[in-house]
Amino acid sequence: MANLGFPRTKMYWQKATRVNSVADVMPVKRYLQLRNSIHINADPNPEQKTNKFWKVQPLINTVHSRCLKLPREEYNFVDEQMIPFTGRVPAKQYIKGKLNPVGVKNFVVCGISGRAVDFELYQGAGTGISEEHKHMGLGASIVLRLSETIPQYKNNKLCFDNYFTGMILIRQLKMLGIQPLGIVKPNRLIGCPLKSEKEMKKDGRGSTDCKVSAEGDICVVRRWSESKKEYIQVNRPNCVKVYNENMGGMDKIDFLIALYRIKAKTKKWSVRMIFHFVDFALVNSWLEYQDIEIQNGTPKRQTLDLFIFRNEIAATQVKAHLTTPIACRPVGRPRITATAPITESGDSSTSTSAVVTLPPKRARPAGRPAVEIRYDQFNHFPVCIKELGQR
Repeated sequence: MANLGFPRTKMYWQKATRVNSVADVMPVKRYLQLRNSIHINADPNPEQKTNKFWKVQPLINTVHSRCLKLPREEYNFVDEQMIPFTGRVPAKQYIKGKLNPVGVKNFVVCGISGRAVDFELYQGAGTGISEEHKHMGLGASIVLRLSETIPQYKNNKLCFDNYFTGMILIRQLKMLGIQPLGIVKPNRLIGCPLKSEKEMKKDGRGSTDCKVSAEGDICVVRRWSESKKEYIQVNRPNCVKVYNENMGGMDKIDFLIALYRIKAKTKKWSVRMIFHFVDFALVNSWLEYQDIEIQNGTPKRQTLDLFIFRNEIAATQVKAHLTTPIACRPVGRPRITATAPITESGDSSTSTSAVVTLPPKRARPAGRPAVEIRYDQFNHFPVCIKELGQR
């Protein structure tokens, strides 16, 4: 349903816009009833009362545990992800500049490929803050929490934006054997004697000022000069190059989720959260599938794109959980026998009745199941019953 993106849910069942792959699975009333009544967790116990998202916590734990099993990349990026929802929801946030500025905030760490390897939902000012890092604030504490799953002293880099960057965080990550990189606000420099913004404007476009503890690499870039009408060479610190090349992972996963987001007009935040993490898991699975195919040397034209990948998963899940094949289900009222009058020859007043049986409809053969279903070794053997058939 999300792949087609109809503006109204009932359009998948309407005659003019019917989609058989959706409408043949269940009636529209059944789907709406399941969507409105979906329930993952029972009533919270005393330990769960502090968790604002306890209603969907089992699903979150399942997705999170699978993310932790993914291999880590050399370059990682921490950023905020928004789960769009404008209704009533615990810990609702507004972030200016985001594509969906209102909703639930999710801190995600991902690699260059866009594959998420860890995340932490925002539940208030104390999210992810331990007693040891309480003095560092929310942003730095979240980065340290998400960096726990990154291998230390393995030349791994961790990038983040100015919401998280601080001198204390930089020193802490350096002590943990993780190379930090990020942009920083002027009020977090702790007395570092850098040039002011006015002085930088006087030096001209492309000017830089740096204070480092050791010599770093400097690379050269070029830009277009409007005054000279030509490209000119500009020195650029290597850290700026590394940051710009590796900061797009979060944007990639957000873009892929937005392509085929499950759209549902609902007032329940739990339903919106469930649909988001289904999209989150599908995109992460597709990115992992792409990496595996590249490692196996499969040509790109032979790999599944995200649209086909989602369709294959949906079709496999439907066929695996249907008790009766779609093609074998009777449609409408059961067929009955009809009585037709027969007139005797030579006497129009005399007639008899004969029973005429309507011919049965020819059943359409069911399609070949997916490879995952054929070889899953589940529910493909005859079932032995105790009752003997009548002879």
